[in-house]
Amino acid sequence: MKSKFLLLEVTVSLIFFTFLIYFVWAQEQAAQPQNAEITVQPQEADEVVMKTVTGEVSAINSRGVAVVYDRNFDTGTEYEIYIPIDKNTVLKHKTSIKDIKAGDLISVNYAQPKKGSALAKVIDFIQSSVTSSLVSNSESHPAAKQQSATQNETQ
Repeated sequence: MKSKFLLLEVTVSLIFFTFLIYFVWAQEQAAQPQNAEITVQPQEADEVVMKTVTGEVSAINSRGVAVVYDRNFDTGTEYEIYIPIDKNTVLKHKTSIKDIKAGDLISVNYAQPKKGSALAKVIDFIQSSVTSSLVSNSESHPAAKQQSATQNETQ
């Protein structure tokens, strides 16, 4: 008799747990929307920041432009950025990339994605060959004046 009650308890327990599992599964299925439209949110990697740099062209060709945007005359350090260009890059105040030479002063508006390389959107020509004005500015620097005075004494 004791084994009959044990068998009955096990059977009832199995039936109870089976219904409980089915009930929980049915609730989860009902909570999920049927034919739900899936929308993909843009990832942070797709975000692009627009930036501008102004400086002297150190190199330019059909693939990109290198711009020296700052100089430290005390340390002799130049800060330069290379920005790729493509067929959609807009050129202002010049008709062709070939018209811009090393030494010219330009401003470049470019897109900088969080991941990946920059791309020039607009190149704005400002002034031809700024090399002479940079040389005259460097001559006003104390180290350049001292070097110039030394050269004059030796001549």
